[in-house]
Amino acid sequence: RRRRRCGGGGGAPQRPPPRLSKRQLARAAKAEAREEARRHAEARREHFTREEEKREEERRIRREEEEAQEREEEEKLQRQMEEEEKLRQEERDRWEEVFGAGDNGNWYCSPEEKQEKLSKLVDQLKIEKHVMLEDLASRFNIPSSEVIEHVQHLQKIGNISGMVDDWGRFIYISPQKMAKLVKYVNDKGTMTASELSSCISELAAQQ
Repeated sequence: RRRRRCGGGGGAPQRPPPRLSKRQLARAAKAEAREEARRHAEARREHFTREEEKREEERRIRREEEEAQEREEEEKLQRQMEEEEKLRQEERDRWEEVFGAGDNGNWYCSPEEKQEKLSKLVDQLKIEKHVMLEDLASRFNIPSSEVIEHVQHLQKIGNISGMVDDWGRFIYISPQKMAKLVKYVNDKGTMTASELSSCISELAAQQ
């Protein structure tokens, strides 16, 4: 009889792992390739998602910036309109303060006579260049309010240019001088009312 070896354990000997056939190896390789492709596709989707989220965030920021800029421009335009209206109201108040609410003389004449008087009045403004409108209204027997309204209208449509100083005197400025004044003001940027009045007086004195 054969003697058993000490410590042999009596267990069955381990078998080596079975060898895979070529077909099985090919299947395993294909499965690994499919898994790799899946992981790659998943990584691409995640990358695309992150990039899309990034682009969407950039678009959102741009929209907010554009909307903020539009609001700022609208507010700026609103402030400008309010400032212009304020200046117009101050100009109206100034005319009323200088000339008062009363009228000079009676204004009983035909439309043709009225137009003739106003035309002569404007001609006189251009001739004298510095004239008190209230005196001119009295001279032509025209209510001060009519003179003010007519001069303002002519200034608005560009038929006459100039300004009224603090004493109610209209200073006529020729279109050529007015163009120089506009360029000067635009180049300087901002001017106070007193600076503008002084500049106009200097231009008028050169005419």
